[in-house]
Amino acid sequence: MPVRALSEEPLENDSLTASEERQKSRLRVFCASAAVALLLLLAYGGFLVWFRMATDNALARAQRQLGQGKPAEARGSLEWLLAIDPGQEEAVLLAGKCLQAEQQWNAAAEMFGRIGVDSPRHQEASLSQAITYVHDSRIEAAEDALLKHLERYPYPGSQAAHEELRWIYFNLMRRRELEQYLKASLEQHPADFSLLFHFLYSEFRPQVAEEALGYLRQINEKRPGQASVLLALGYGQYRTGDGTAAWQQIRKALELRPAHLETRLAAAEILLEQGQAESAETIVSPSEGEFSSLVQRFRSDDRWWRQKSRLAELRGDRAQALECLEKALALRPFEREYVFHRSVLLQAQGREGEAAESREDAKRLEESENQLRLIVLSGELEHPTRKLCLQVADNYEKRGMKLQAGGWRRVAGQFP
Repeated sequence: MPVRALSEEPLENDSLTASEERQKSRLRVFCASAAVALLLLLAYGGFLVWFRMATDNALARAQRQLGQGKPAEARGSLEWLLAIDPGQEEAVLLAGKCLQAEQQWNAAAEMFGRIGVDSPRHQEASLSQAITYVHDSRIEAAEDALLKHLERYPYPGSQAAHEELRWIYFNLMRRRELEQYLKASLEQHPADFSLLFHFLYSEFRPQVAEEALGYLRQINEKRPGQASVLLALGYGQYRTGDGTAAWQQIRKALELRPAHLETRLAAAEILLEQGQAESAETIVSPSEGEFSSLVQRFRSDDRWWRQKSRLAELRGDRAQALECLEKALALRPFEREYVFHRSVLLQAQGREGEAAESREDAKRLEESENQLRLIVLSGELEHPTRKLCLQVADNYEKRGMKLQAGGWRRVAGQFP
């Protein structure tokens, strides 16, 4: 037994020695792994520092080159950065601006479109994309982009987008849509001088058709088939006396957008002027089943009621003509032409007292319009005074336009 015990003790020592060796081995592996990980971490940290410095240098160099009028070189400075990090937003925006400067409009619009809506850079990118569409004569795409931009970044948060959209409406002679857009903005910002100023000018200093046609023809040659441009071309040609060419353009626009309210109203107006009452009646009387939404919009538009009144008068139905005209006036009581023609229809029915009253109303409206027109044409509003603002407010008040009158009074109140 003693011999056996002595023979087992070395085995136990050998077992302990093997366990210690395994522990030491694991420790050495751990230390080696930790050292490698530390080296990798240091290397990665160094790479991040280098990448940040290289990114800043590339952005600064590209910005400098772009400022020097070298957009192609600037874009070249960004190529490696965008290849490594396609989502680097400063580089994406700068590359888009370079492409704009090179007039590579499609590529620029695509580049700006990379910036997501949740990005703090989206406001700048979406505006730049819309402006790119304008430069590329893609007017409908520009309008759509601007409307979406302004929905997300309302006026006055995006003054530049507001101005771009206003110019589109102005250049395409879309007076009513411009008026509606400015009025909606005024309802939110009733004392905004810029809005009040442009609202007034949109009525009394609209785009001249002869000037607009040259611009519109260039757009149509570059990007044919845009319904809004065809409509504007047709309207401009109609205003300059070329009814045949006008109808050709508006007919094309109508084929592209058969349910578009402005196009149908313009088409009916031209047909009425050409004596084609039956065709005009067809245009403004679409099927409720097929165009139910359009029919509802027609009924809330004063111009449609005025056209229905004209058509009724051409049929000899003066009672119906007056009824339709009254509905137009209910929607737009300050429209002098409506008020005056109401007096004509009343006179034809022997209602002389009402006719005389309506003529006086039309005369008062004309006087107020003339006063506002003189103010606009004088250019005095470039340097407004309290007295002038109150004068504008008084004339708007006489026309029953309370929103505008109130706005000008509030602006007047800002003067000492």
